[in-house]
Amino acid sequence: MRITLKAPLFADWTEQYVRLTVDGVAPGQALALSLDGQPAEFQYTGRAGRAGAEILVRLGFHRDQTRTLDFDPAPAATTDLKPRAIRLGRGAAIGHPGRQLRIPRPAPAKAGGVRGPFAEFAKRPMLSRIVSDAAFEGAVLEQVGDGPLFTDYRLTYRFADHRAYELRLRCYRQDPWVEAAERFSLRMGGELVWTWNPAGAFDRILSHRGPEFEGEPQPVIENLGETRPRDVLCRLQMPVLSEYFIPNNRGWFAFFDSRNEAAGMVGVLGLYGDQWVHPVDNLVEVKDDGGHVTWHASLATGARHWLLYAGPLETQYSVISDQSSVPSESLSKPATDNRSLITDPRFVFHRLHAEFNALRLDECLDLTGDEVWDDARALDDGFFCGADFHAAARRRAEALPPLRKALEAMDEWTRSNGGGHYASFLALTDPTPERHRQVYDALIARFEKWVRQFQGYRLGQHDYMKNVIGFSRWLRGMLIAYELLRKDRALSREQVARLNAYFAFAARRITDEGRWPHSRTALHPDHPESSRDLYAYGGEHKPDRLYWTNSLPNFQSDPMAALAHLSAIFAGHPDALAWQRKALDDIEHQLDAYCGRSGAWEESINYTLYTLSYFVITFRVLKHRAGIDYFHDERVRRWVAWLCRFFGPNDKRFDAYTWPPVGNAVLPCGGSEHLLAFAGELADDDPLRDDCLAIYQRQEAFLTLGEHSPHLLAAMAPIPDRPRPLRPLASEVMEEVGVALRHRHLAPDESYLFQKIGFAKDHYEYDESAFNWYAKGVPLSMDYGTYTGDISVGAAHNLIEIPDLDPLRRGYLANHLFTPALDYTHCELPVVLKLLWGRVRSFAEVDGKDATFDRTKTPYFYIGDNNPVGPKTWKVRLLLFAKPDYVVLFDRVYGDVPHRYNLHITGEPPARDGARIRSRGRFGLDLDAFVQHPSDFDFETGETVPGATQKSRRENSQRQHQNWFRLYNHTDGIYRTALFAREPGRELEFARIGDSGVKITTPEYTDYVFTHNDVVDERADGVEFRGRVGWIRREAGGAVRACVPDGDRLAAFGVALQGRGPWIYNENGDRAVRLLGGPPRIVAVG
Repeated sequence: MRITLKAPLFADWTEQYVRLTVDGVAPGQALALSLDGQPAEFQYTGRAGRAGAEILVRLGFHRDQTRTLDFDPAPAATTDLKPRAIRLGRGAAIGHPGRQLRIPRPAPAKAGGVRGPFAEFAKRPMLSRIVSDAAFEGAVLEQVGDGPLFTDYRLTYRFADHRAYELRLRCYRQDPWVEAAERFSLRMGGELVWTWNPAGAFDRILSHRGPEFEGEPQPVIENLGETRPRDVLCRLQMPVLSEYFIPNNRGWFAFFDSRNEAAGMVGVLGLYGDQWVHPVDNLVEVKDDGGHVTWHASLATGARHWLLYAGPLETQYSVISDQSSVPSESLSKPATDNRSLITDPRFVFHRLHAEFNALRLDECLDLTGDEVWDDARALDDGFFCGADFHAAARRRAEALPPLRKALEAMDEWTRSNGGGHYASFLALTDPTPERHRQVYDALIARFEKWVRQFQGYRLGQHDYMKNVIGFSRWLRGMLIAYELLRKDRALSREQVARLNAYFAFAARRITDEGRWPHSRTALHPDHPESSRDLYAYGGEHKPDRLYWTNSLPNFQSDPMAALAHLSAIFAGHPDALAWQRKALDDIEHQLDAYCGRSGAWEESINYTLYTLSYFVITFRVLKHRAGIDYFHDERVRRWVAWLCRFFGPNDKRFDAYTWPPVGNAVLPCGGSEHLLAFAGELADDDPLRDDCLAIYQRQEAFLTLGEHSPHLLAAMAPIPDRPRPLRPLASEVMEEVGVALRHRHLAPDESYLFQKIGFAKDHYEYDESAFNWYAKGVPLSMDYGTYTGDISVGAAHNLIEIPDLDPLRRGYLANHLFTPALDYTHCELPVVLKLLWGRVRSFAEVDGKDATFDRTKTPYFYIGDNNPVGPKTWKVRLLLFAKPDYVVLFDRVYGDVPHRYNLHITGEPPARDGARIRSRGRFGLDLDAFVQHPSDFDFETGETVPGATQKSRRENSQRQHQNWFRLYNHTDGIYRTALFAREPGRELEFARIGDSGVKITTPEYTDYVFTHNDVVDERADGVEFRGRVGWIRREAGGAVRACVPDGDRLAAFGVALQGRGPWIYNENGDRAVRLLGGPPRIVAVG
C-alpha cells in the first residue's frame, strides 16, 4: 500500500502528528512503514471508516517536497489496541518518563467528593477531587492503545443513576504533552476541582491577556498569590472566537517557578473548540487560591478537549521576517523532549495551537495545487459581467467623479494595507500584462503570509487582515481580483491551480468553528450549544429572539458573505454546496433578525453601509453563478429603502449630505456608492432605483472610494442620465433604530431630529435615547462621527448620563405620536450598571477617560457571569418637538446613582443666566435653553473636539467641534428642559408653570407645555392640565390649537378640552378634534 503526499499550500511544514487513512486496512493490522525509503514509525488510533483504518504518523515537508509512505506486511503489529485493565487499588502511574501522570486511589477526598484523576504530573504534586450529589460506585482505568508514538488510556468514574465522568488520555512517548478528552454527565453540581500548585512549586503564570493573534504581543508573565476579584486567575475558553478573547479568558496558560526556571513549565492548551459540548457552561475557571491555583470545571453535562504540557520554559516567540521560511533544521529534527523548541522561532503554545487547532497539516493535504474547481464557469458572468467589462469600467470611470478620483490616487486605507486592491482596480480599467502580474503577486504574497501566520509564526506586527472579520474583508477583494485575472486569461494553468488551493484554504479558515463558531454564536442563549453567552456580561439584556448575537452582526455576515462568494466562484469544489448552505443559512437568519419592519438594519450606520457593500458584491456573484437573486428579496429592498429614508439634509459643517451619525459613524457619512451599485440591478422604472440614484447624486462630489468600492462602481454602477429628486418624507418610527422626526423635508430650512431608541447594535456607543437635531436647516445639537473612543462615552451624547452604564443595554419606544405641528416620543430605558471597578464610579473618575480603556487593568472584566452589576436603575425620556421651533425634554432617573444632563451645541460656549442658557449659533441660528426643573442645579460647560489625536481626521474633527453644557441635579432624578432654535433678534420668553409646565412666548404664539411620566393635575396661570403630556398654543391671530399625547383634560385661552388622549384639536383651523389612536371616544370641546 503506497500513499504519496505533496507539501500542501506551497509552504514548509515542521514535523508534526498527521492523521491518515490507510485504505483497505483494518485497525491493528500488522504493517511496517517506510517513509521515503527509510523505516518510520506509525500507530493506529483505533478509529476506522469505510475506506480503512486511521493512523498517526509524524511528518514534515520542505516546500514542494513529495513524500512517499509505503506500507508492507510485517510479522507483528506495533500497535496494541486490546483493552487492558489497570488496577487502581493503590493508584496508578501512566504515561512516559518526564511527563507521567499519577492517578490516586479513588477514595473519599478530605474536602468532599471523590479523589480525582490528578495526583501528580511531570513530578509536580497535585490534588484533585470529583464532586457529585450521586453515590460513587467505582472507577475503572484501562489502557486502550499502545504503540511507538503514544499510549491511550480511558479512565471512567461511575456514579449512581447512570452518571459518569470519562477521561481519555493520549500520552505521547516522544513529546512533552498529554492530550485529554473529557465527557461527563454528573448533572447539576458535578464538578472537577483540581489544585495544580499545592506545594507552592510555581510562582508565576505565563499566558496572554486578551487578543494575541491579530496584534502579536509577546506572552505575559504575572505573579501568583495576588489578590484578584472573586479570586479568578483566568478561564480556559474554547472556541477561541479569533481575536475576541475576554481578558481573563485564555486559550492557553502555563505555570513556572521564577526561582528555578530550569525546571520548565506546566500548562494547558485548549483543543478542538468546535468539539466542546455546551461551551459556555463548560468554561474552566482557574482560581488563584493563594497561589495554589485551583481548576474548577463543571461536570454536569458535555465535553471538553485540552492538552496538558510539561516542557522547557519559553517566555516569548522569535520574530521572523516577512519573507522568511521555516528553518530547515526544524522540519524533520529527530524526536526529543526538546524537539523543535531550540530551533523553531515559534512560541511553543503558538506552534501547538497551529498543529492541533488552527492549521492542521492533515486537514490541508489536498491543497497542493493539483486541482482546479472553477474551470466550468471561469469565464461566465459573476461579479464582472459582459465581454466588454473593461470598456464598461472605463466608461464609468470617465462619467463618475468618485471613480475618477480613485484612479488618481490610492486611498490611505488601501495604501497602508499593501495596495493589493488598488492594483486590481487599475488592472480593471487598463489591463496590461504588468498590471496582471502585480495583481497576481499581491494575491500570492497575502496568501503566503496568511499560511505562515496560521502556522503560528509571528512577525511582531499588528495585522488586522488575519482576524475573523479582517480576513474575510481582504479576501473579498482577492476574490474580485482572481475573477478579473481568470476572465482576462492572465493566469497560467499552474497559477490557477495554486490560487484554487489558496482559496480553499481560506474557505476552511472561515468554516473552522474552533476559531469562530458561526453556527453557535447566534443561537438562543437557552440553547445548550449556544456560544452567545461567551460574550455575555452578568445582567446584560438578551433579546428573546431565535437568532441574535452578543457581538455585532457584521462579525457573522462578513465572513458568511465571503464564504457564499467562494462557493459561487469555486462551485466545482467538493465542499462548495456545504459552504453555500452554511453561508446562506446564516445570511437568511440575519436578514430576518436584523432588518426590522421599517427596513432599518440593526447596526450602526457605519457598519450598515459597509454590510450593504459586501452584500451587494456577494449578491451579484450569487445572482450570476448560483441563480439566486437577493436584489429583489423583499427584506433587502426594505433595507435599502430605509437607507434612502434615513438619509439626512446637507450638513453646513461639511457642505455635504450625510446620514445621521447614530451609533458608530464617520462624518460626513458616505456610502451612497453602494446604493448606486445596487440601483444597477433594478429595473429602470423601479422607484427604488430612482431613490438610490438621488441619494448618490447628493453625495457624489465628496465621496472617496476605498477597499473594494472602486471595483463595485466600475463593475456595477449605472451612469445617471438626469438629476433625481429625493422622495418627500414625514416623521416615522424606524423600528429598533429609533424615531425620525421631520418638518419641511427637502426645504432649505428643513428640520430633522433623529432619536436613537431600540436594539440596534451601535458598536458600543453610549447613545441610547440621545438625539441628533438639524433645526431649520442648521446642524444645531449633534452626535459626533469620528470613529474614536472619546466620542463613544455617554458624555459625548445628548442624554442623561450615569457612570458605568452598560451601553449594550437598549431602550423601548413606549409611545409616540406624529402630527404636522408636533411630534412626541416616550422612551423607557432599563439600565445595567457594569461595575468593572466593583462600584459605581463618580463623574470625576470617568470624565476625560476614553471608552477604550484597558480592561485588563480593571478589578473586574468586560465580560463574565460573576462580574458585579447594579444597583437597579431606570431612565425615562419624553421628547416633544413643537415644529419647527423647539424641543421640550422630560428626563427621569430611578435609582440612587450619580446622573447628569448633557447637551452638545454647534454654537459658541453657552452662558447661564439663572434658569436660562444661551449659545450664539455658527450658522445663523442660536440655541436658547430653559431649565424648568430642577430650580437649583450645578452648571458646567466645556468643549469637545472629537478624535483630535488622529492626524488623518483632524480637519474633520475641527468641523465637528461642539461646546456643551451639563446640568447636575442633586435634589431628585428629574430634568425638564426646553430647547429653542432661535433666530437672532427674535423675542422669546420662558416661564415655569406649576410643577411640570413651561410657558413659551414669542411674537408669533404663546404655548404651554406639560411633561411628566406620572399623571399630574396642574392649575396655574389660567391653565388646567390633567395627564402626562399636553400642549396648547394661542397664535398671534387668536387661533387656539392643542394636542394631548397622554392626558384627559387641557384648558387655556378660553378653550376647555375634556377626553382621553391622544388627540389633536383645530389641526386644520376647523376647531375639530381628531383622535390619534385608541378606541372611538368623545373629546368634549367647551
